[in-house]
Amino acid sequence: MREARVLLEAVAGLETRHTFVLEPLPQTAVIRGELRSRSGKYLDLLTVTLTTPGEANARSIMPRWIERNGEMVATFEFADLQPGPHQLQVLGLSADNRAWNPEFGTIDAPAENLVFVCDDIAPLRTLRFDIVDAATNEALTHARVRATVGESALMAGFGALREPAVFTVSELRLVNWSVSLPGYVEATGDTATATLVDGVLVQAVRLERAP
Repeated sequence: MREARVLLEAVAGLETRHTFVLEPLPQTAVIRGELRSRSGKYLDLLTVTLTTPGEANARSIMPRWIERNGEMVATFEFADLQPGPHQLQVLGLSADNRAWNPEFGTIDAPAENLVFVCDDIAPLRTLRFDIVDAATNEALTHARVRATVGESALMAGFGALREPAVFTVSELRLVNWSVSLPGYVEATGDTATATLVDGVLVQAVRLERAP
């Protein structure tokens, strides 16, 4: 309950009654859990980010890997949250976009004893976006590519300026994407239409000019 202080004046021989209404303190919740991997040896530097619908600022932590019972484990915790849905996302410094089980996404607080397991054994595949003007076939390497798996955004690799957008992903993951560029109609799709070329998964995108 909220603390309340009131100054009362008492008059001898006169009965005085006051009614006080106490407001409960806002409830807070916590989301906590741990990160593991299939091999038990995954040590990528990770950032776990929590965002709350309606709030502009995100909260991020970098959990530290420690050895427990012969495997590497990293714990995370977000306290003082409002009960309800929050969005969790993990990004690795290596930008390999490995699969997690379960996938990160919406978590209802309070939630404790969460366990997310990284699939660090599945092979990785390079995913490249070849984007061209639909009318001229001119390469549009400055287009913006957003790639997601489920509710999680993927991190692009660090390439040279004006080179095609490249992502590293766990093999067999279906990636949803959108491509936008001022003056063009946004294109959306998934990698079910991508083709394997010399070991690289190539997603061809043709952008139509806006009316």
